Amino acid sequence: FRVMPIMSNRSDIMRERRKWALLIGNDDYGRLENKLEVCQHNAEELATILESIAFQVTKEANVRNREAMLKILQDSLDVIHEDDLFLFY
Repeated sequence: FRVMPIMSNRSDIMRERRKWALLIGNDDYGRLENKLEVCQHNAEELATILESIAFQVTKEANVRNREAMLKILQDSLDVIHEDDLFLFY
């Protein structure tokens, strides 16, 4: 019987997970009846909180169409690795 430590000194095990966040605040959907008031503000506040706990934050606002949204998302996914933490808001 042998007890193994949970943590090791090996650098590949000790590597800190990178933390990424993609925050999209859309207030303006092009039609007055679809306009929102606080999405951009909420994304800004969340960004401040996440940055304070070492997240790398990408913020976007009023993304106009599906293609632009998919491009932004794909650009973010291209930089993350399997062990990274990724938050999409």
